[in-house]
Amino acid sequence: MSAWRQAGITYFRYCNMTASYLRKSLKPGPLRKEAMERDAVHQKLEIWSKGKVQESLAFESVSDF
Repeated sequence: MSAWRQAGITYFRYCNMTASYLRKSLKPGPLRKEAMERDAVHQKLEIWSKGKVQESLAFESVSDF
């Protein structure tokens, strides 16, 4: 069985986590700065009930998922 399945996470989350760790492991410099900019995401999850937003969560990093 795959390690990500044993950990109980989706393949998408596993890929995002490993990509984020790889970007953080780069040596400081222009390539790391460019790679870290790819780590930023802007997503929002809204929970609706009775036609109105009850809760809104914003994600700023891939590792927040």
